[in-house]
Amino acid sequence: MTEREMTSEELGLEILESIRQWKAGKIGRVTLVDTERTGGTLASEARHRLGLSQSMFAEMLGISVRTLQEWEQGRRNPSGAAEVLLKVAILRPRAVMDANVPFKVISRAPSTPETTVLELHTDTAMTTA
Repeated sequence: MTEREMTSEELGLEILESIRQWKAGKIGRVTLVDTERTGGTLASEARHRLGLSQSMFAEMLGISVRTLQEWEQGRRNPSGAAEVLLKVAILRPRAVMDANVPFKVISRAPSTPETTVLELHTDTAMTTA
């Protein structure tokens, strides 16, 4: 059995029928998102606590906005380290904001092979730029 080519009119009607089915909920994927701050995901709660947009929060975490959206909508889970950071953001939002300040290493303190101590200072050139 060979397929015949659709006319523009037939294609248009098929597209309209697909849209009708989609609107009626007969086809497509539906993802429900809890928009309430309580009962949401760790990621959405942490972002709300910090009062940041998705793009600002994603940049702060060093992840893509898409990854953050996946976390917030419960379609993906953050790694162990990211989950801990999200919990800290919920419990101590100021600590996360303070930790996200640009800094530079100005000297290395003497250390043993097991430890390294760095002296860190806020890079005022980076924070004022």
